[in-house]
Amino acid sequence: GLSAIAYKPHETQAGYFVLTLTPKQLWPQQEYQPQDVVFVIDTSGSMAGEKIDQARAALKFCIDKLDERDRFSIVRFSTGFDVFGEAMAEAGKDKKAEARGWVEKFTAAGGTNINDALKAALDLRPKADADSRPFVIVFITDGQGNQPAEDTIKMVLNHTGSKNARIFSFGVGHDVNTVFLDQLATQHTGKPTYVQ
Repeated sequence: GLSAIAYKPHETQAGYFVLTLTPKQLWPQQEYQPQDVVFVIDTSGSMAGEKIDQARAALKFCIDKLDERDRFSIVRFSTGFDVFGEAMAEAGKDKKAEARGWVEKFTAAGGTNINDALKAALDLRPKADADSRPFVIVFITDGQGNQPAEDTIKMVLNHTGSKNARIFSFGVGHDVNTVFLDQLATQHTGKPTYVQ
């Protein structure tokens, strides 16, 4: 990527510019580490309107970016929760198309049962590959849950135990519980991202 910003304070004075050049990072294909990814998406009433549209679009984009060597699942939650498939699925072309179709049907209604959804996502981790494959949770929500945020953070810490799980929180909208999503991500070697 290349971008330049120029500034000239006055016609008689010399100007300034900032030039940013970002080289493309190339990784040898054989060094790629296949991973297990669980997308957890909030479809509660607080996500109605533009938020659910953004969340669906973000989730479909993430599904498309999965490598065919990855495995994935999706947990959709509101008052209760639903899981895409019974276990982690190989990220092949057909399975990704099926997942995109499932995501397209999401509507926003009901409560926000974050605790049970995150617990279900953590339970999807295959026990046989617990140490060999990175396990990642991508949590798409506004963070406005039915339970206190502290209780959810404690539950996740207790449920992961010594198993390393990375959590990336993706806050959608203007009324986002950033304190909760920041803590959840940083305590599990992830990173929070916000989209208005």
